[in-house]
Amino acid sequence: MKAKETKHGTFIDEQGGEYSMDGKTLYHFHQTNPDATMYEVRDGCEIIGQMAFKNSSLSKLHLPDSVTVIRDQAFFGCTQLRRLNIPRSLMVFEMEHSPFPSSFSEFYGSSDHYKSEDGILYNTDKTEVLLCFSNRGELKLPSTVKRITQQAFANRQYLRTILLPDSLESIGEASFMGCTGLTRIAIPQTVTAIGKRCFWGCHSLNEVSLPQCIKEILPFSFFSCNLREITLPDGLKKIGEHAFGANFSLKSVHIPNSVRSIGVSAFEKCEGLEEALLSERLTVIERSVFEGCKTLKSIDVPSSVRRIKSRAFADIEDIRVNISKGQTVIISEDSFDDESCLHIKE
Repeated sequence: MKAKETKHGTFIDEQGGEYSMDGKTLYHFHQTNPDATMYEVRDGCEIIGQMAFKNSSLSKLHLPDSVTVIRDQAFFGCTQLRRLNIPRSLMVFEMEHSPFPSSFSEFYGSSDHYKSEDGILYNTDKTEVLLCFSNRGELKLPSTVKRITQQAFANRQYLRTILLPDSLESIGEASFMGCTGLTRIAIPQTVTAIGKRCFWGCHSLNEVSLPQCIKEILPFSFFSCNLREITLPDGLKKIGEHAFGANFSLKSVHIPNSVRSIGVSAFEKCEGLEEALLSERLTVIERSVFEGCKTLKSIDVPSSVRRIKSRAFADIEDIRVNISKGQTVIISEDSFDDESCLHIKE
């Protein structure tokens, strides 16, 4: 098949790559041969477009050194992709919305802006972790690393433990999401920000230490993990929605008095939760906060609380909700399954 011009002002090469007429942008790869495993992008191409190789079954790609930009999600759904080179001219590698497929196992080459080492893609000075494609069970990051970007370790199912350096300052959104083999992690005291959904779906994660300087646990940060206990920092001010939901092994939680708000469903379906001590600064117990915490038998509502919202303590048999005598609280009619669970304490 020869290269042919399309009605969109592009041309398609012999292997199905659709380019701008000047050949500088690859818009899309049309996989005309379902058995093809390798594609070489044309020399002179500078930009790999967004979703350019979407859902292709290629296992290998070669990019010419003329490539300077790889747009976000360029390799979305490429479940067979295993090898990719780093063009020497590469300046921008967007990885905002989609992690690489778990099949990916090798970057080779380097540019002035990116380098690959021991199964991890870094920026040149190794202050940022951009992507992990290692299948090793144990990893140690170098002391130069300051930032872990979003989704950098997402879905690395073989990862069991990782040693983070004291130089680390921030962990991006969904950085470890879906690391189902990760069992424990110590977050250095130097870290000031942990992104939302950071450890979502880390089903084996049973131990984590949080730095004292963290002020907020963002939504879904530890949703559907296997935490047995959690020590929240004394300066914490906010717990986001679904932050610790579906941690079935969590036995107790002590929310420090610095916390002023707890989000919707923050501890929903923590079925093993037996004890919860609430902050004395809470004014609202949000919707479904402890819904489905089936082993929670008693909880004291702080005197600061003025409202208990819908289903806050629903789906819990025989729970005792204790409110101080003289305390004025607006309670939604479906806050608990049985109003007899409400008790006035002297």
